[in-house]
Amino acid sequence: MAEFIPKPADGSAFVPQPADGSTFVPQPADGSAFVPQPVEEEKTGRNREQYFEGSVPRELVEGVVSGGIGIVEGIAGAFALGSDAVTGLNASDKVTEGAESIRDALGLDPEGIVGKGAEVITQYALPGVGAANIVGKLAMAGRAAKAAKAGTALGPMSKAERFGLAAKQIGAAGVADVLVTTDGATTLGDWAGSGPTQTTDLIGLEGRERTLAKLGNRLKVASEGAVIGGALSGVLFPAVAKANEVTGTSKGIKARIDKTGADIENLLQRNMLAKVGDADEVTGLKKQFANAVMFARYGGALPRQVAEEKLLVDAKIRSSIQDGEVAMQGFEKAAAKYFKSIPPGGGALNEVGVTNKLHEYLGETGDVKAKALTSMPKEVRQHAIRMGQERDKLAKYAREDSNVAKSNATFTSPDGKTFKQLLDETMSDGYLRRTYKVFTDSKYKPDEKSLKAGKDYFKSKPKDAERELNKIAKRDLGDELPDDFLVTNGLTRMPDNTIKVTGQVTDAVATKVRDSFLNQYQLKNRNAKMGGGRIAENRLDTGMFLGRKEFAQPLRQLMGEISDPKEAYLKTIADLAQFNAVDEYFGTIAQMAKDNSGIGKLFKNGEGLSEAQAKNLTDQGFVKLGGEKGTGSLPGPAKGEPTKLDDVISQSGWGSLDNHYVPRDIYNSLTNSVMAEGHWGTNALRATFGTFLKGKAISQYSKTILSPITQVRNFLTASLFAVANGNVPVIGRNSNLNDARKVVWANIMNKGDDAVLKDLTEAQQLGVMGTNTELREIQDALNKGLDLTAREPKNFVEALTNNKTLPGAGATAKAVNKGIQGVGKGLKAAEDVYQASDDMWKYFSYHAEQSKLKHALEGATRKEQVDYLTKNGKNLPASMQMTPLKDISDADFDKLLKARAAQIVRDTVPNYTKGASELVRLGRRLPVGNFITFPAEILRTGFNIVYQGLDDLASPIKGIRRRGQQRLAGFATTTMIAPVAALESAYAISGVKREEMEAYKRTFSPSWQKGAVLIPIGKTPDGKIEFVNYSVLNPYDSLSRFMNRAINEADTAGATGADPTEAFTKIMFGTLGELFGPFVGEAMLTESLIDISYRNGRTSTGAKIYNPEDAPGTKSIKMFTHVLDTMLPNVQPFDLRGGEFVAGRFSRGLLGTEEGDIFGVKSTDKLGTERTRIQELVRAVTSISPQVFDPKKGLEFGAFRMQQAQTNAKSMFNQKTDDIGATGDELERAFISANEAKLRVDKRYYQMFEDLRTIGMSDRDIRRVLKQNNIGSSGRRVMRGEFVPFKVSPNNRKEMRRAGILDEFPRARINEVRKLMKGASLQPDDQPYEQRPNIETQLEAAPVPVPTTGNIFSDLVPATTQAPAPTGNIFSDLVPTLPTLPPGPTVLPNPQDQEIQRRLNP
Repeated sequence: MAEFIPKPADGSAFVPQPADGSTFVPQPADGSAFVPQPVEEEKTGRNREQYFEGSVPRELVEGVVSGGIGIVEGIAGAFALGSDAVTGLNASDKVTEGAESIRDALGLDPEGIVGKGAEVITQYALPGVGAANIVGKLAMAGRAAKAAKAGTALGPMSKAERFGLAAKQIGAAGVADVLVTTDGATTLGDWAGSGPTQTTDLIGLEGRERTLAKLGNRLKVASEGAVIGGALSGVLFPAVAKANEVTGTSKGIKARIDKTGADIENLLQRNMLAKVGDADEVTGLKKQFANAVMFARYGGALPRQVAEEKLLVDAKIRSSIQDGEVAMQGFEKAAAKYFKSIPPGGGALNEVGVTNKLHEYLGETGDVKAKALTSMPKEVRQHAIRMGQERDKLAKYAREDSNVAKSNATFTSPDGKTFKQLLDETMSDGYLRRTYKVFTDSKYKPDEKSLKAGKDYFKSKPKDAERELNKIAKRDLGDELPDDFLVTNGLTRMPDNTIKVTGQVTDAVATKVRDSFLNQYQLKNRNAKMGGGRIAENRLDTGMFLGRKEFAQPLRQLMGEISDPKEAYLKTIADLAQFNAVDEYFGTIAQMAKDNSGIGKLFKNGEGLSEAQAKNLTDQGFVKLGGEKGTGSLPGPAKGEPTKLDDVISQSGWGSLDNHYVPRDIYNSLTNSVMAEGHWGTNALRATFGTFLKGKAISQYSKTILSPITQVRNFLTASLFAVANGNVPVIGRNSNLNDARKVVWANIMNKGDDAVLKDLTEAQQLGVMGTNTELREIQDALNKGLDLTAREPKNFVEALTNNKTLPGAGATAKAVNKGIQGVGKGLKAAEDVYQASDDMWKYFSYHAEQSKLKHALEGATRKEQVDYLTKNGKNLPASMQMTPLKDISDADFDKLLKARAAQIVRDTVPNYTKGASELVRLGRRLPVGNFITFPAEILRTGFNIVYQGLDDLASPIKGIRRRGQQRLAGFATTTMIAPVAALESAYAISGVKREEMEAYKRTFSPSWQKGAVLIPIGKTPDGKIEFVNYSVLNPYDSLSRFMNRAINEADTAGATGADPTEAFTKIMFGTLGELFGPFVGEAMLTESLIDISYRNGRTSTGAKIYNPEDAPGTKSIKMFTHVLDTMLPNVQPFDLRGGEFVAGRFSRGLLGTEEGDIFGVKSTDKLGTERTRIQELVRAVTSISPQVFDPKKGLEFGAFRMQQAQTNAKSMFNQKTDDIGATGDELERAFISANEAKLRVDKRYYQMFEDLRTIGMSDRDIRRVLKQNNIGSSGRRVMRGEFVPFKVSPNNRKEMRRAGILDEFPRARINEVRKLMKGASLQPDDQPYEQRPNIETQLEAAPVPVPTTGNIFSDLVPATTQAPAPTGNIFSDLVPTLPTLPPGPTVLPNPQDQEIQRRLNP
């Protein structure tokens, strides 16, 4: 036997000694001689010589070979068990030893998911599948022989035959499992620690008892395999057990979900339509529930079909604008290429000349238009024509096909013009909307050149000058046109107060009328106030139909005409696109409303209603849209009955819904609330809070759109939306991932072949693309702020600059404005890339759904196909409703297929527009929550994926059922199987134990990691744990995160011995925090502002931002930089910490050295974490960010937190000692409460030490860290698991003396409390809470201090001969009450105490 001498790790001499310095010789409990022995070296496992270590192929070979040995071992062992059952010997053990010796000789030790997986598949799966296949082939051969003998054709198997075959195959696989199972095989019952399949422990068993236990274990392994195999066969692989039973179950579940949905819709309709006092009236909780549903879902009270139509409005607008931009950018690129080919200056066809010709071509008609086109360089003509075609396509719909045009086609104006004639005049092929700065910029001031042009114009146009003078005269109160001004400038005031210009217009008159002309438009812009109320969310801007007022060119220049034809072109395209989309939306609703049994109940056409009927509707709470005395689409009443053509066109903005009556809730869902303008308080609120919301959006923008790592993560996580729906991307044949890349690139670059652009347009119009939740939420916050007004939205740079440019024509102004434009282009590029990541996977999913639906519908009848694609006719377009299903053309079928695929993608992939419920929109405008649309959409789409899968499983079409199985399998893999597999694989190969990660999460992880899936990747030589947060890579993590948090909090409560109230509180708040945290957590900007104000210069984690004693200027700078840091992009090479610029982690990894000799950047940060170049490059490319936990640093911060908590606990007593009115009872209760709180703290403190030991930190290292951080004896006592109640300090006595309550202080009772509590165990108490001892009851039974007996437990023994009755006091870990006599060993709490007591009191 080898000699054994215990040595410490550092090689120093070591002799174990007890803590109290007494002589100690370790002895076994039974009194036998004890000599420490070395542990014999393990002959198997990690001590084997490894011949195949180091690579995946080698582990795979090891697993296959070891599994093959296992098959032989299992079969031989089965025969040996038969022999053992007869002889009572253990021959099967010899078989096991022989197999292990072979593995040892070959050096086989399969590790990790590859090695172990290959071993399990080889030993168990292959024999089981082989046995099942043999049985299947024999059964099929038997059926064929039977049919041949009977002379009949071999028909399909019946349900009974299929079930019988499946049972035989599962049985065969089970027999194979029995034969190949080896000793030591584990089951799920072993993993769970209970259950019928938990195997029997063989330790201590001999002979036949051991043999029977082995045989029983084999049967348990086989039975579990049969159950799992049967489940896999019947659910995931329905080739054995067909999907009839699954279909029936799915139909039942789907029917319940559908019924619930129908009941909710019915409740909402009753809530809107039932009269007061009717039996159907919705009141009480049901009414509150109905209101909550409308508040929380997209579209609010709108029926789902109407909500789906509303969803597509924005998509159609953006698609049309995209087409216009593609045409315009084609012109710009062709023009740029042309300009490079001509000499400098270029004559008449330079850049200015070509721009002017484009303006003439787009804005004029007839010969002028034709001449402008032929005057352009031939290189750009086709692109100009393309721009005109895009504009004309939209104008043609508005002019000829819009619902507004058709509904007013027979109207004739007083001057004899028909509606069609007016539209033809206004919406000609030269239609181009003009825009003036005076209308859009309240601070607009013309430059000197424009002012001179305006003055010269009025000097040359006396009639126009006279017209403006008369406008002044009508409003003049005597100070604008005084008599001396008239006389001096040759003007005459007529008897009717009109002004006549009798000579030439002087400079003074020209200046006055010019300024008056300009001011009338500026005043409208400056003083226009919008009243409070509601504004239509989608409104027909029918003003574009009115004859536009023509101004002379000098006046257009004076008004600041935006002369760039490209900007005017895009404005025209955008306005026409909006008009057409909204017109189609309102027209579709009006068409749906013709069916009074459905949507018509909620959208009632007022045409033909009597006055009494109309009043009846308004009395019921209906709102009239437009019409006489109706509600307009802007705040305030609509116009009365129209008498002029322009009134007909612009009467309300409700289009086809004009004169319809809707319930108030429907009206609210069609409109947005706006706040009245003009009041100081309102304007101040809008300015202050609107600016804050933009700041919030900027901070989110910088940390996402401008973060390369987040850009990569956005692409990777978006791929999981496809996988969760069973759409697994495979590069190569039958894959459209490359097509998705091409389309998205065409979208970014606004170019591509016609087929690609056509498909892109279709996808956009169907609402598939352009709906990234984070980007659109940021854009909306920047564009609309509080949504308090109807002002037009701005892009990111316009939001920062308020769409202003630096005035002036100097070099500085030009340089600044050019720089602003450059920044805008750069930011737009970053936005495009972020959106492209989302669009690429949505486009991929859109086409994958089309492909799979088309394949799944093969073999079904046309009726079955159309019923599925239109949800049994609910989504059948109006144009097809009169067509027999069998006659639906292939082109129409293709449209239905695309619409259904798009609907599935919108329902199952996060979509910003669909997530815009009133609840979410409200949340966006609050100072809490970061990107709340995304987690809300994960909840919605997660439910919809499961529902879509169940819906498909319930289909009568076989291919659709198979598609449903694919979808559910994809969702299960993404949300459950993949995280578990990643975690288990990591535990198998990283060298980090499960207990170590659980210890880290329980005690040291920050709050945002408590519910996360943390994947260990290894340990550093000095014991630091390396891991990655898988949850940030899995978008569906929020679906299970709250459950993980609940489990972790329950585990922590159990480990620290928390009482039920405390445990329940932590579990409840931890779980709710994970569930609602994304919605109510502090936004980044909000958090930084709270840090520098409410938290007095500390972050939520306790980090110091500034020193309270810093100079005011220094403190201000640190506060400002702390807030600024939230708005700086992560791409920057530095961080702001405490008002100082420090190197960021990427800079440290890329440039840092150990000495910091390059740019003064060290590779280690403040906490000693080293950043390497490879690690940071991998992080940048993959977005996977490894994190490191240093137990020593964890102890430093943890011990500091615990000391603070101990101080807080003692303060519960301290705050009573200076209370003049405190009584003795109050002082006693405060002392007990404070020590109970300290006990809870010390339990957590002790658990921290236990967790550090679990992680691998020795007690010596723990004590060293405590000493280095000046943590005294309290920490060492807690390490030993002993509780020491705090004492009443001299300062406490001084305070009580000054307060005059020292005489009230119950010294004896306080001393007794300390004796009772001293030495209480800090380990968790397994005793039921209600049976734990009660300190106050013990005090009542022991009012006098107990005399010292010499026993080491005397301080814990109360002066009573009977234990008090159990109570419910939250003091949970007192040593149990003991008799006053020296206690015998049997009543002490644990074996160690019993042994010590036996030796001290023989």
